[in-house]
Amino acid sequence: MPRNPTVVRTVPALRRAVDALRAKKATVALVPTMGALHDGHVSLVRLAKRRASRVVVSIFVNPTQFGPNEDFSRYPRTPEADVAGLEQAGCDAVWLPSVEVMYPLGVDKTTRMHAPGVSEVLEGASRPGHFDGVCTVVARLFLQVQPDVAVFGRKDYQQLAVIKQMVAELSFPIQIVGADIVRDEDGLAKSSRNQYLSAEQRPLATTIHRTLLGMREGYVAGQARDRIEADATAALQVAGFQVDYAVLRTPELAEPTFDGGGRVALIAALAPNLGLPVEIGVFAALTVASTVLSRRLIKRVNPHDEPDINDRDLRLVGERARVVEAFVDGRGRVFVSGAEWPAEIEGAGPLAGESVVVESVDGPRLRVRAV
Repeated sequence: MPRNPTVVRTVPALRRAVDALRAKKATVALVPTMGALHDGHVSLVRLAKRRASRVVVSIFVNPTQFGPNEDFSRYPRTPEADVAGLEQAGCDAVWLPSVEVMYPLGVDKTTRMHAPGVSEVLEGASRPGHFDGVCTVVARLFLQVQPDVAVFGRKDYQQLAVIKQMVAELSFPIQIVGADIVRDEDGLAKSSRNQYLSAEQRPLATTIHRTLLGMREGYVAGQARDRIEADATAALQVAGFQVDYAVLRTPELAEPTFDGGGRVALIAALAPNLGLPVEIGVFAALTVASTVLSRRLIKRVNPHDEPDINDRDLRLVGERARVVEAFVDGRGRVFVSGAEWPAEIEGAGPLAGESVVVESVDGPRLRVRAV
């Protein structure tokens, strides 16, 4: 249902707006964006509405995450159209700070954040300082809005991983939710930068998605990781891309040290005649086999299909059961489709890196067994 969202541009006004949204103990979700909104952003708002009572969307083109030769100055800015679109999406408040409000001491003098390890590989190695800028602005947004939930797209998979690490290490009392990628009919992920592409350039850009699908097929077929990565790199180069990387990684972005278990595929490639990194893609290799188990788990919770679980709870059960297999690290956590959930382990439990199968879902907890 369309709403007339409150638009705020100063921190005091934001705090008043969020306090009003929290009336009657309502929960608040934050959807951070850089504007130029599209259907992918709308899907984030819809997911946020399922996870919280009220939704705040921030629109801020963050200078600290752009390198000196990147497209900060020409990044699309459409605030009026964005607010109108958010009204249709049912957003409750829009946070539209200026650079001066976000960084009152100036960009050069601002206190910066750094998430070691996960921010220094892959895109972080190619764009030094990029994820420091992401962490810096996201931490500020969290402190300004103080949400219960924050929703980020999985299209920027490494960004999601960096933010999860920062939140865990600094004990932000915020649930981080990753949202599925929204694609156009030709397979290209929805992106604010897609408007840079001409009709003639789009077919080349979609090569990345086709390559990701090929990587998934190779992994499911049991091909060696080195071969999958080499074939993907070669296919992109033949199409005219300069390939930064085309790799398989664990959900934590580590290089796999064992066969089997969850994987993500990530590609960063530049086409000289496009002039921008077209897409960083990601897939959960075992998602293909997940739908059947999700239905079984829903039936197990509600075996007679009686309406004793409301629609919201039923949707959450499906999300928690999206991927059949996962793996547990040395600290006893189970990772499912790149999202971290607490796990109850049957018996002695699986060793680090062993595959597990989801047995049941109880609220936010998964019960798994080793296979």
